This record gives sequence, C-alpha cells and structure tokens, in this order.
Amino acid sequence: LDKAELSADEVKVANIPLYMHLDALNNGTIDASISTAAIQNQALETGAIPLFTSRDLHEDILNVLVVNRERISPELRARIRALWYTSLDAWLEHRTKSDPLLCKRLGIDEQSLQRILNGLVMGDKALNDQYFNQDLLAKHIKKVHAYMLSKGLLLQPFDSTLLLPSCLNGRDPC
Repeated sequence: LDKAELSADEVKVANIPLYMHLDALNNGTIDASISTAAIQNQALETGAIPLFTSRDLHEDILNVLVVNRERISPELRARIRALWYTSLDAWLEHRTKSDPLLCKRLGIDEQSLQRILNGLVMGDKALNDQYFNQDLLAKHIKKVHAYMLSKGLLLQPFDSTLLLPSCLNGRDPC
C-alpha cells in the first residue's frame, strides 16, 4: 500500500482461492492479486505486471512454524521440529528426484519452481538457531508490530514478546 500510495480504506480485500486469481483478473472481478510465484508466468502472459514481490523485502519476510503450546506437548513439538529438519535435509539432498514430485504436487513446471526458490532461504537448523539465539525473530516481530501500529492496522499495542516461547532465553525453541 505504501508503494502504491494507497490507504487501507481505499482497498477492498476479496478472499478467493489462488487457482481463481487469473480468471478474476482477466474478467475484471479484481484489480490486483496477491499470489505466489508459482502463477507468475501465467499472470505475465495475460499482461499482468508485478508491482511488488516478497523478494523486495527479503530481510523482512519470515516463514515460521507455529504451534499451540497449550495443546501440543513439548515432546510432540520436538518431533515436529525434527520432522521439518529431516524433511528439508532429505529434499535438499535428493533434489533431482524430489523436484519433479514437488512440481507435480504444486501443478507447476520446473521453471516456475526455480523462480519460486530463487533467493528463498530455507529455514534449516543453523538458520533457526541464529534467529533465536541472536534475537532476530524477536526484532522482526517488534518491527512489524511498530509498522502495523503506525498504519492503524492494530487497534492497540500489545506485548509482542508473548508471541515467542517464554522458555527461550537464548536457547533452542521449546
């Protein structure tokens, strides 16, 4: 919105499934779409112009795995984390076998997958440790919190430290 010099009041959000975005753009149902890089080629072929991509904010956009600590036991949380790291390692070690399967699952071609992955930093164990041990995740949360407050996207401030596990204290996530 800042880049387009629009306020939140000037935008109406229409929540439609991703697979319907191109048709909605083409028939004028929507004027803009927030989607994934997976459909970028198709969108460009229709004359769409990318105004903004998440790569424009590569230092500011993080994907995180969130679990409800009240419902999910510490043992299960540890197993979920281990599954993520094991799956990521297996994918990275066997890209020639796994990429075609991933393309098929996502319904995209190899070129689209490569575009999605270009510049993407996967959250391996070392990077995850860095984000927690150097308080980078907490700093990102505070930055987004301040931005949202400044734009009136939050009704009131809240203690953003409550979004992180209280047991961290510079250690592995719990």
